[in-house]
Amino acid sequence: MGVMDADELTSAPFFSALSQQAVDVVAPYAERMELAAGTRLAGQEHWGFLFFVIESGEAEVWQDDRQLGTLSEGDFFGELAILRTGERTASVVANTDIRLIAVTEDGFKRLVETDPAAAKACETAIAERWAAPT
Repeated sequence: MGVMDADELTSAPFFSALSQQAVDVVAPYAERMELAAGTRLAGQEHWGFLFFVIESGEAEVWQDDRQLGTLSEGDFFGELAILRTGERTASVVANTDIRLIAVTEDGFKRLVETDPAAAKACETAIAERWAAPT
């Protein structure tokens, strides 16, 4: 655990496709986390201040009492709360031991302002998640 440097960050999914400038901008705001299966990573209707990218492991996405899907290596979540709603629209729970990268809200906003590819990936994910059946 701990703050990551730019080299560590570029070895992770999502971040490897970013420009060097974007990696340099976001690295001081990124931290690797290792958590046990069963850990609640995000809670529906709680304020969202972190963006997450899964490095390894799996997590389930729940809305109310309904499972919406499973996330695994390379998947990300938390962008919707930071960029649009403020509150989490779903809960995410690790269903295996999980290693992820957490980026603070400030770091994430700087990232999408700096790198058009990151902004586009997040906007695409938001559009898909809003269009998903409820």
